[in-house]
Amino acid sequence: MRNTSRLPCPFFSPLVFSLLLSASSIEAAGATLEAALLNIKQIHPAYRSDYRGREAINLSGLAQFENTVFALGDKPADQCLYALQEEERYWRIDGCVSLEIDGRADLEGVFAVGREFFLVNEAGQDVYRFLFSGRSASKEPLRIRFPWVAATALWRNAGLEGVAYDARQHLLYLAKERDPSVIYVFELDEEGQATYLREFSIEPAADAHPHQSISDLFFADGFLYALERRAYSIAKVNPRTGAVVSRASFAQLRDASGALYLDDKGYGLAEAMLLLEKEILLGIDNNGKITNPKNKWVKQFSLSGDESSIIRLRRPVDF
Repeated sequence: MRNTSRLPCPFFSPLVFSLLLSASSIEAAGATLEAALLNIKQIHPAYRSDYRGREAINLSGLAQFENTVFALGDKPADQCLYALQEEERYWRIDGCVSLEIDGRADLEGVFAVGREFFLVNEAGQDVYRFLFSGRSASKEPLRIRFPWVAATALWRNAGLEGVAYDARQHLLYLAKERDPSVIYVFELDEEGQATYLREFSIEPAADAHPHQSISDLFFADGFLYALERRAYSIAKVNPRTGAVVSRASFAQLRDASGALYLDDKGYGLAEAMLLLEKEILLGIDNNGKITNPKNKWVKQFSLSGDESSIIRLRRPVDF
């Protein structure tokens, strides 16, 4: 009989233990995948005379209904969900779904599922549910009760920035933007009453910006997606555990000359996110600034002026 009492146990080898620890850490953090840049197009300014006067739309949300992409703006004048039509060089606004928000509007997120879409107003930390009917929609304010620890009156410009909905489980996800970034989970009944269930934070990537900022949410196929604008990435999250499954990086948009727009606020400009079957659309908020003429992508895609842009990325496989 062979004596194995003196054979080294691999589980107690420092080297093997280190390798196992590293592997588990990688698995926990999730792989980072590259979302290749396909194109960048601005919104055509013809809409200004019809909807906005002289001020450009600052994109804050994107949604899709019956193959039409809709855009949301975050200024008080934006009481519309704008229907977009893609052309060779631009996105053109060709219609408007009236929203009629009560009080001051600072609309920062929209998510569409079925014939419904959900919308958040950061000005009052309000959440609305709308029902589509052609190019009009009926509005229903949702009754949201945040936990007592969430002092929503103090959030101001660091409040609700994204919304997503799991229609099968009737779960509503709301993202608090920053300081700190938090995902709140509510159960929504047919009467519009949202019951608080839990909250969680997303573990940032190892090389991420020290101050996380979530600017939009999306839900699909059992996973929650969070737009991490300061990190130039999208996190795919298991909503039951809060664990990051993987990330899609659009860090190629970084340029030594600075961002697409001449912005100095440091929060990043990716405000809106729409996941399609094979692509991802990101809405870029210009914060009232003009394009950066030194940025290589501005040059390549002939961007100019102060109109917001929509970036088209290739959605990584299995993301």
